[in-house]
Amino acid sequence: MLFHDLIDLITDVIVLLVKIISAYVESVVTVIINVPKKDVRNQVIVITGAGHGLGAEMARMFAKLGARLALIDINQENNERVVEEIKESGGQAFAYCCDITNEESIAEIAKQIQWDLGDVDILINNAGIVQCLPIESLDSKNIKRTFEVNTFAHFWTIRHYLPKMVSRGTGHIVAVSSIAGLIGTAHLVDYWYIYFDKKIFYLIYKLFKTISASKFAIVGLMEALEMELRQNKANDGIKLTTICPLAMTTGMFKKPKSRFSWIFPVIDARYVAKETVNAVLRNQTLITVPKSALAFYGIGKCLV
Repeated sequence: MLFHDLIDLITDVIVLLVKIISAYVESVVTVIINVPKKDVRNQVIVITGAGHGLGAEMARMFAKLGARLALIDINQENNERVVEEIKESGGQAFAYCCDITNEESIAEIAKQIQWDLGDVDILINNAGIVQCLPIESLDSKNIKRTFEVNTFAHFWTIRHYLPKMVSRGTGHIVAVSSIAGLIGTAHLVDYWYIYFDKKIFYLIYKLFKTISASKFAIVGLMEALEMELRQNKANDGIKLTTICPLAMTTGMFKKPKSRFSWIFPVIDARYVAKETVNAVLRNQTLITVPKSALAFYGIGKCLV
């Protein structure tokens, strides 16, 4: 019996290694070969936090590609302004005012979107908040609110849209996280914070050493969801994409600055939106914006 268990273990390890190598080969091939972009014309795309910043920029870009948009934001005025702009440009969009931290509200909005537009093809969880406070200054209300918006809302929307995607055998879920979702530091425990050290090589590491429990959770959620879909044989038709940008001009941070802007510039929301849309069209699993961010983090890890 022990012999058979050993054989099973060895077999499982070999299968795992083959899958890992295949994944890396696939990643390299997609970089070298210009993978055709998918067509999103007439597809229904839900975007949370669509009333300003990155969400609004993505909405405008997807509208130009012919997608039909369901834009969700708690700020009704801003959201409707984006919808009117898209309609004036010949696009199709609907505005939905919703507190995404409320699962019942998400359910109601989902019913309305189904009625207005039909089945959802792409879900983009973009909404997020940041408190910008060190942990000793964060009260329970701050922490709970950060997780409710940045993390739990992803669960509520996915729970409503994923089952239908699985039954249809097609769909795409996008999560906007942060570099903070990959690595960690002080002063923004609930979200993230960037700081610099005097030594240049140590600085490279410290620049990306950000901490964000809520953003780490998003990356973990998407990784676990991918494994679950793979086990259920649903990963071929349903795609997952996680976006991890550096600080950008969305209005979330007050006058974001970078001491070494020639290496690590503060990113314009339009650029992040463009990279995000491109990642969705190419079915990429994980990207950092800029792409160099992950490489510099790796270099820093080797030097410290």
